[in-house]
Amino acid sequence: MEVNLANIFFYFIIFSVGGAYQFLEVSLMIMNYKHLTHDNRKIIEYMLNTKKSFKEIARTINVDSTTISKEVRKNRMLNDIGAIGRIKNRCIYRKNCFRTNLCENKSMRECNYSRCSACTLCNKNCPDFVEEVCPNHKQPPYVCNGCSLKSSCVLKKYIYDHDYAHKAYKIRLTESRKGFRLTLGELLHIESVVKPLVIKGQSIHHIVSNNKDVLMISERTLYRIVESCETDIRNIDLPMKVKRKETINNRKFTVDRSYLDGRTYDDFLKFINENPDVSIVQMDTVEGVKGGAVLLTIIFVNVSLMLAYLRVSNNARSVVEVIDYIYNTLGHGVFVDLFPVFLMDRGNEFTDPKAIEFNKDGERRTRVFYCNPGSPEEKGACEKNHVEIRKILPKGTSFDNLTQEDINLVMSHINSYSRKKLNGKSPYQAFSFYFAESILNKLGIDYIAPNDVIMNPSLIKK
Repeated sequence: MEVNLANIFFYFIIFSVGGAYQFLEVSLMIMNYKHLTHDNRKIIEYMLNTKKSFKEIARTINVDSTTISKEVRKNRMLNDIGAIGRIKNRCIYRKNCFRTNLCENKSMRECNYSRCSACTLCNKNCPDFVEEVCPNHKQPPYVCNGCSLKSSCVLKKYIYDHDYAHKAYKIRLTESRKGFRLTLGELLHIESVVKPLVIKGQSIHHIVSNNKDVLMISERTLYRIVESCETDIRNIDLPMKVKRKETINNRKFTVDRSYLDGRTYDDFLKFINENPDVSIVQMDTVEGVKGGAVLLTIIFVNVSLMLAYLRVSNNARSVVEVIDYIYNTLGHGVFVDLFPVFLMDRGNEFTDPKAIEFNKDGERRTRVFYCNPGSPEEKGACEKNHVEIRKILPKGTSFDNLTQEDINLVMSHINSYSRKKLNGKSPYQAFSFYFAESILNKLGIDYIAPNDVIMNPSLIKK
């Protein structure tokens, strides 16, 4: 019988499961997969805890040492716990400072300290405070995982935790795939150039061809901006566009995500931890039919009271206009008391936090924070209260024929509806107790007698 050496070699490769085949499979997986996995991050954390160098870690998971360095610096977690049994004083002068009487009203608390550096209020009240920062945070390993002084050190610490690091990676991965990036200023500039030309009947192709140096974007990008409804230009304004078949899976418009700096959900938790008495207000959007008018909902978490405002377009400008309206209606003092913190998701309509946080004179009026992507439970009050709206305006109902007076009527009935969590009281009654009924009247919310409350579509017959 004739022996085929090629076939023998082929079957040898296939059936040598314990050797060459598995090695080849693993090698190909390593070469093709460019991102670190959750298991990789577990190994990194373990080896950092055992004081291994970046080179040793890189050799273990078969990547370059610079990859480990970037991973640790990008995904390390700031830890503010201090040390057990020690005062959390981080002033660089704390060991040789003998200042006293830093508290503005010392009589309001019993002080048993001979000097202020032994008190937890030192760093907050002292005008000469300069925070000491560990030099190891600016050089490898950049974290405190393997530090022998970690348990006794009072300075802020950076920790590499594999779960936290992988979650941070997933968030960045999600954000990086959300369409193309423009700042709000660039978007307004494009609108100022394109809108007058569209009104004259010019096509997108004609506009881009003759204004390349001014617009600095491609024809397709401009079409996507129009489709996103982030400007006052609509598809209906483009005669040729409305004749074309609608495409699917168009990439959404999104602005530069640098606005999230200092406004993430972790920043929110830190702020609430430092200001436990602050009241939280959540903000969200309720859609009617796709591409039609939408509602901006604002929920006072502690009393479950909900405001809603009709918006023709679901964009950042319309959200700012609603906030400005409320601000001008209530005045600076009342607005600051009612809306100290806004928590919202990362929808494109909430991408101008500075315009929400500051009035036109540059004076701060609130703070804005964002939930993590795909985490609706972080603003659960919104999601729960939207169920009440859907009782009157079921999903799929168009808001295009409604007015703000209609929405105010809907919210008046919803806010007059008794809640079990409020011990049988309505959000209207709870809000009036904590704040003032006159505020609700200014915002267009009226009290509805319990037996007159309507919680079905018959309230709005349009």
